[in-house]
Amino acid sequence: MSPCMSRLISIRIRYTFLSIVAIGLPSRTHAQADSILAFPEAERQMRLDSLLLKIGYTYSEAASSRLEKMEKEFESEGLEDLALMCLLHRIIIHPARTEADVQAREQLLLRSIDEARRKGLKRGEGKLLLYGGFHATEYGWWGIGFERMMKGYDLLTQYGWSDPFHKVNDLEAMSNVFFGFSDFESSIRFFKEATAVKLPAPSGRYPRNLLNNIGLCYLKTERYDSAIHYLTLAVEAAKMSKDSFWIGLATGNLGYVYYKMGRYDEAWPLIETDYKVSIRMNQPGSAANAAQSLATMALYKGSLHEAEEYMRYADKNKSTYEPESLINYYSNLYTYTRLKGNFALAVQYADSLDLYTKKLEADRDKKILEQAKLRVQVDKYNTNIQLLEKDRTRQVLLRNLLFVILVLSALLTVTWIRRLQFQRRKEAELNLIKEKNAAELLLHAQNELSTYTQALVEKNELIQSFRTEIEALERSGSMQHDERMSRMVDLTNASILTDDDWKRFRELFDQVYPGFFIRLKEKMPDLTPGEIRLLALTKLQITPRDMAGMLGISADSIKKTRHRLRRKINLPEDGTLDEVVAMI
Repeated sequence: MSPCMSRLISIRIRYTFLSIVAIGLPSRTHAQADSILAFPEAERQMRLDSLLLKIGYTYSEAASSRLEKMEKEFESEGLEDLALMCLLHRIIIHPARTEADVQAREQLLLRSIDEARRKGLKRGEGKLLLYGGFHATEYGWWGIGFERMMKGYDLLTQYGWSDPFHKVNDLEAMSNVFFGFSDFESSIRFFKEATAVKLPAPSGRYPRNLLNNIGLCYLKTERYDSAIHYLTLAVEAAKMSKDSFWIGLATGNLGYVYYKMGRYDEAWPLIETDYKVSIRMNQPGSAANAAQSLATMALYKGSLHEAEEYMRYADKNKSTYEPESLINYYSNLYTYTRLKGNFALAVQYADSLDLYTKKLEADRDKKILEQAKLRVQVDKYNTNIQLLEKDRTRQVLLRNLLFVILVLSALLTVTWIRRLQFQRRKEAELNLIKEKNAAELLLHAQNELSTYTQALVEKNELIQSFRTEIEALERSGSMQHDERMSRMVDLTNASILTDDDWKRFRELFDQVYPGFFIRLKEKMPDLTPGEIRLLALTKLQITPRDMAGMLGISADSIKKTRHRLRRKINLPEDGTLDEVVAMI
């Protein structure tokens, strides 16, 4: 089993914007915008946070109308940040029971973003885009979700957050979304940015959850030393805040690092502590995750009776599982039934394991994320071009205006200054312009000469390198294989992320190994497209790490696919895929 998003204690969208820690707030809340405005400016946001939490997250016409009225009152006072908080809460509590409800919420969000953009409210637009990104990913609209998130983040980075607590919440929520999409490097980046924010008051929540989540990201990328470092800090922070649940949670995650490293003796007491604390704190999801790890270790030791206890608890709470946890759940069941000798049932569990493994791999398709990032970069580029065009137009207008002023001044001067003085002044101006133009022409010529000389040097170096390479090939007698070698280099440097990439790769491959795919299809007709691509890269003797880079997936996915292939083709334990591919 592995820590999933439930172990991250990920922030729900509604808390991302509204659950700000209020230090020293009285329990009394106020119902109207004028009551909030009665407080000093520094306290208004925290007072409004408290009021919004009291309103809650259950939709009602009365609550929605109340929020809309407060929004308009704050807007009339010029308090855009407070108005935005009311608008966001109104969007958040909008019902989402049906597809029509979800679309209605989406339309309200889009209208709000357009209005903020029309009014030039950059910070409000950024906040709405950020929430819109979270809303989209919540319903599986990953492409538009990431695009909105990154646009919102760029705007808020440029124009600032309303307060540091909101900034930490937003960064943490972004990190959790990237974590759920298996983009752990981006997740680490935003988590660390959140930890760098200076909060005006101490908080029991920070930094324990941020440290815990950074540790989980390093765990996912198999950088175990860094994972142990941050999770140890998370345990210490939880102990300082005397939070029993977080002590158990962070301790269990630390134990899971040792579990992944195969250090079961160190892992067992830590994960067992997490299991017991989670049960005591009525956190069945966290306890079930810990139970899965304990069951795996018990099966490894051959202690079936001990494993049964934890597997029963895990089975009772499997409704809380995400795909990754279900993989571990069915893996344990497969191992257990196989050890018990029930091979027919073990095969069924193996099928379920394979099903959820494929689903997880599909969910982690990072091409959508890369496409979203590309669209954001294109938008930023287009925006920069527009700004440059506006600046250029402004400079032309300014130049023309200055020229007109100069001409008018010269005409007025002619009537008041004697002709001789006017001619001398004009001569001096012309000489100055000539000197300036001469200096500019000289500088331009120097730059052109430098560029041309550098290009000539590089060209000569390139020609010389080609000559050296050709001479080496002639001496070795390998000139006749030069075309094939070139194609081999193209193949090993390929990036197979799209169907067009694969088509080009396959054409090159067929030229180097004619008929390979036809023979492969005859010998193994039930291969998937992904398995065919992996076998082609195996034929080229590409390392698993490089395969992962070329295919845009994780190295762990490569291992799983190779393992699945061995089972599919009934490859003996002493045989290798390299040997099988070499014979085709």
